[in-house]
Amino acid sequence: MRGAEYWVSISRGGTRLGAGFLLTGCYVVTAHHCLGDAALGGEEVDVEFESGEVLPGRVHRRSPAADLALIDVPKSGVGPVIPRGDRASAGQAWRNPYRPSRSHAFLSGTIDAAPVSYQCEGGDSVEAMQLGCVQDLGDYAGYSGSPIEGGGSDGESKLFGVLIEQYPEQYVDDGRSAPASIVLFAATLTEVFRRFPDFDLGHLIDLLPSSSGRDVQALYESGGKPLAGDLARNDAQSHIAVADAKIEALDGWQKRGLLDEQYVTALKLRVIERHLLDGDVGEKP
Repeated sequence: MRGAEYWVSISRGGTRLGAGFLLTGCYVVTAHHCLGDAALGGEEVDVEFESGEVLPGRVHRRSPAADLALIDVPKSGVGPVIPRGDRASAGQAWRNPYRPSRSHAFLSGTIDAAPVSYQCEGGDSVEAMQLGCVQDLGDYAGYSGSPIEGGGSDGESKLFGVLIEQYPEQYVDDGRSAPASIVLFAATLTEVFRRFPDFDLGHLIDLLPSSSGRDVQALYESGGKPLAGDLARNDAQSHIAVADAKIEALDGWQKRGLLDEQYVTALKLRVIERHLLDGDVGEKP
């Protein structure tokens, strides 16, 4: 059991690197700069959950220019509940459920602007949120890679994005150093999905079974409802059978924690468009 929280601490060789959080059941997203040398060559890092469980993770994909990275972690028991993603807007309250240690403060504040185009230290312009922080800590080292949440209209917590950078220290006219900025920037979930093909809906659709009930059976590992008949037949029943197989597989992936509810819903809509509305048979190239 990983514990109730979806955020993690990332370390390597006993040295803490930064924070991250589960975006799906097996991928942790973090700020690229947190990984240091571990960002080269897919080295292993230690991923620690709130429960104290530590799992080996491997750097899966990197986007240095956008200061984003994905870590692949193995499945182990029941994973935590990941808040549904949402787009933030200016004026909303935000909070950070992660803190580097119990002697650190939780961060919170108001979203000053969103979405904005922000040129991060990696060099690329990313879709981001400009965050005004209530807690004036001076240095926010240790919080990078952690999740930014806010409240949705339904009162539930929503996941807005990933904290990547503190706005650079500014200087007054006489050259004296001014206090460190309390303005932070977080990449939106939209930017994360844009940078990594693992979250492309078309890519995930192509991973779903489509040609026979045997594919569905293999996906479920045990149990499952195989399809009767030949799904390659060019008729309406074939369209329905293919769509049913994929929707059942998506439900199975959600139950196993591989995908959260938000992305499963989007994928189901894509399945319906492809096989029931467009009238296609089989897979698109």
